[in-house]
Amino acid sequence: MTARTRWLAAIAGTLLLLIVAAVHAVRSRPATGPSAQAVARWRPGGDLLVRDAATGRVASVRDGIRDAGGPACDRTYQSARTMICLRAVAGPAGPRTSMTLYDDKGQRLKEIRLPGVPSRARVSPSGRVVAWTRFTLGDTYASGKFSTRTSFYAIETGYLVTTMETIALYREGRRFTAPDLNYWGITFVDDNFFYATAGSGGRTWLIRGDTDQWRADAVAPDVECPSLSPDETRIAYKLKIGGRWYPAVLDLATGKVTRLADTEPFDDQIEWLDDDNVAYGREGGVWSVPADGTGGPRLIAAGASSPSRWKADPVAAR
Repeated sequence: MTARTRWLAAIAGTLLLLIVAAVHAVRSRPATGPSAQAVARWRPGGDLLVRDAATGRVASVRDGIRDAGGPACDRTYQSARTMICLRAVAGPAGPRTSMTLYDDKGQRLKEIRLPGVPSRARVSPSGRVVAWTRFTLGDTYASGKFSTRTSFYAIETGYLVTTMETIALYREGRRFTAPDLNYWGITFVDDNFFYATAGSGGRTWLIRGDTDQWRADAVAPDVECPSLSPDETRIAYKLKIGGRWYPAVLDLATGKVTRLADTEPFDDQIEWLDDDNVAYGREGGVWSVPADGTGGPRLIAAGASSPSRWKADPVAAR
């Protein structure tokens, strides 16, 4: 068995477990929580947005007080006046991902359903563009027929990219193509530029993309699920060590990698709480750790996942 075959087999096994879990979640999602009328009155706010494990609903957290009155989501994220909600739903041909958008008044704006299981979600700083990744079935190149799809949606224009697989990827100045090339884990710079992970042949790269030019360039190896710091100088990400992932930070200017002070593995897209601290979900809770490698992990929201720092509308804040 070649290294590539072993890698694809490992990916297939992991995704199979995720898809089985997602299908189970669709069938057994908690029925508890507020009524539809209460959800309509809920307003996203507080210092942090999370998914409450007990209800499966979005919760606002402020000063340790949690208001789990939001919509039911498997993953969520918020920026400016836009909140994205991913939810696994049953479909005749397999699980589908419902991507629903809400404004800062809790009003539903848009829903798009595409095949696959929810994975990652992000909103641009302006709140005008969203991106989400889902696991899908049906590709012949991967062992077990698993793959990922990453989509973009521009709220103001209604422009939808169902998969970014057609983007032109360049490594060391040369166009790179491969039948097993996948993209996942978007993090936005603005409405046009973004970072993401590209994976092929058992390797991953941090890429910087341009949606206007529909081009992406590899900028660093071995980076998964990137998250851009508020000052846009660093990338927090999942660093793979011995088959498990641990939180790390990459300095974009120097290339220096800092392993963060958490010895427990995790699988999430990290969120920056501020320039000095990051947060992520693991072991049924949301944890925070300093972004410079000092200190240690701190539980900031038990029974929660999918953290998103509350970010006000940059236009309204001026």
